[in-house]
Amino acid sequence: MLNIKLMILILLSILLASNSVQAQTNFIDKQLEKKLVNICEALKSDSKIKLRRAIKDSRLKEQNVMNGLVCNGMDPITFALSENANVTAQYAAAKSGVDYTTIAKRQTSSKGKQTLTQE
Repeated sequence: MLNIKLMILILLSILLASNSVQAQTNFIDKQLEKKLVNICEALKSDSKIKLRRAIKDSRLKEQNVMNGLVCNGMDPITFALSENANVTAQYAAAKSGVDYTTIAKRQTSSKGKQTLTQE
């Protein structure tokens, strides 16, 4: 009987510990979130200087930001292009090793298709 109670206690403690670990993995620090939002706003501003400053202030590597950041559900290049921020889109493409002209053409053609289907 004592062994069963001990076993239940151990299982409950393992279950509670695993739930607390899962909760921590989904948490983003508020300061980091603010820095990432600042990078998205800098992408939108179409100012390469503001973008470089925001990335530097975040203390993250440029390549990691350009390859992993999501702004409004889009990667940095697509987000900048959707906001007509061509300067920052070109900068983001160069830093992530992507051909800017291909993405810009694809973005332009998809906007044309959207306006045709909306009419």
